Amino acid sequence: MPFKTYKVNFAVPTVGDPGRPLHRTLAGLHEHFGEHWPPADVEGTRYRIRDLVPVGRVWLGTFAKLVDDLPHIIDADDQEHEIDLDPGDKIIDKCHFLYRGDTNVLVLQVNKAAGGITRLAQYMAHVAGVFVDITLVQNNDRLARVMQGQVYEIDIAFARPGANPEGIDPWSQVAFDMMRDTRAAHARFNLRSPRGGSMSEGVKRYIRDLAYGATVKKLKIRLTEETDLVDVVMSPMKDRIRVEMDGRYPVQRQVYEELEEAYARNRDNLRAALGR
Repeated sequence: MPFKTYKVNFAVPTVGDPGRPLHRTLAGLHEHFGEHWPPADVEGTRYRIRDLVPVGRVWLGTFAKLVDDLPHIIDADDQEHEIDLDPGDKIIDKCHFLYRGDTNVLVLQVNKAAGGITRLAQYMAHVAGVFVDITLVQNNDRLARVMQGQVYEIDIAFARPGANPEGIDPWSQVAFDMMRDTRAAHARFNLRSPRGGSMSEGVKRYIRDLAYGATVKKLKIRLTEETDLVDVVMSPMKDRIRVEMDGRYPVQRQVYEELEEAYARNRDNLRAALGR
């Protein structure tokens, strides 16, 4: 069989405000829906979770995009024609994931065609009826340097979430509502100390939260008036897996084994990045 290499991302999923680990919500939804969850529309495209099974405190599953508005294909003779589907059939594109309930870490096979973590969070929020936040784990070298110094300035840019963020901080909700009502996609917020001063140590708690915020697209920190702004949201922790292919898809059992291996390889770095 041929082999294929996939990128792997690591993320932290939380539910509601304050952000609770995903495992209880996941267990409740699994009890209600079983291993195949219902399709839901997310920004004009239908998605669903399939093949979800628990193995101890580890969950294995796939996140799928469903397509029925199909383009034509070109065959080996360079002839263009429609894809022959029966009524109700849909094309499915999916990625595999592994969720560790003991550490609240999601290990996701990267397949941009299937939607990624933003669409997964929006889908889960729709199905669960509560805000779901899935944030990539960042390599923490730059964040660690910031946390060891004094903070002079914070520059934040965030995007309007696609799903209704129920239960989040009221100030943030007002900001998101304003973006929605004005059809704005991005917003920016800046905090700066008086000249020659610095912010209190309490700001570092907000910096860590912002660094793992799903809607935060940019977080830059200036330690003193003389230093440059340092971007601390730019370097997600990654790995790669190599698996056998069975047709267009990788062998499912092997993907899960490789995702677990990727988690094991990065366990210490994940603990350091998440402060655990």
